[in-house]
Amino acid sequence: MVDFSSGSDDSSFEFVSDSMASDISFIEERTEETPKIPNTPPPVLEASAKIIKRNETDSKVIGYMILGIFVFSAVLPYFFPSDIDNDIAKLNDEIVGLKRDFQLILHKTMKERKEQFKRIKCLEDIPEDPLAKWVPDASNFQGVAEFISDQQKGESVKEFMYEAHVKLNKVRKNLLELVLIRNQTQEGAILLRGACVYENGNSTKVFVQEGKLYVSWKYVHGNEKKRVTMVYTVPEEHFHMIEFG
Repeated sequence: MVDFSSGSDDSSFEFVSDSMASDISFIEERTEETPKIPNTPPPVLEASAKIIKRNETDSKVIGYMILGIFVFSAVLPYFFPSDIDNDIAKLNDEIVGLKRDFQLILHKTMKERKEQFKRIKCLEDIPEDPLAKWVPDASNFQGVAEFISDQQKGESVKEFMYEAHVKLNKVRKNLLELVLIRNQTQEGAILLRGACVYENGNSTKVFVQEGKLYVSWKYVHGNEKKRVTMVYTVPEEHFHMIEFG
């Protein structure tokens, strides 16, 4: 039995034999001679770090490239317009030119037709379309206000005379129907007979002169014979539809 309590402070190691001690000392010496392995990161981590740094660099480069392309694309058209832009600009110029030419032709055509219309002397020679397009030309009315006063007509009659449109219908040869229309409603009609100048008895006369339609009639007030003349014109916008035979 080993006595752990007797002897020196080193007595706790007396149970170890010399051979065991030599083995232990050899292990200690070998342990001291073993070189220390440096605490370096594994190769995988180093590779990952390099890849991350390279990706960051590549991202910056790509970002700068995209920014450069964007700026270049924005500035380029100012110095070198594309063929499409040039084609569109040329097409717009051609359209503007065509519109201008069309307006000139239309204006010339309407002017020629208006002059031709003014040369018509007889009602039966007027084309069919403008016969229904006569509107009042109140500035050339004569005797209308006096007629309304003499006949003691009310405001409604005055409005009718100044606002009613005239439509001429060809009934048959040498026979016309004059229709008065107000607010798209027919409010009166008379038959006219004649050739060139048309009349209704001896009181009413209808004729055309320099492109204007004249409707004139006589009436008696007291012992005085008076005449009323109402004038109608065809609006200019209708002349492009007039076809002369």
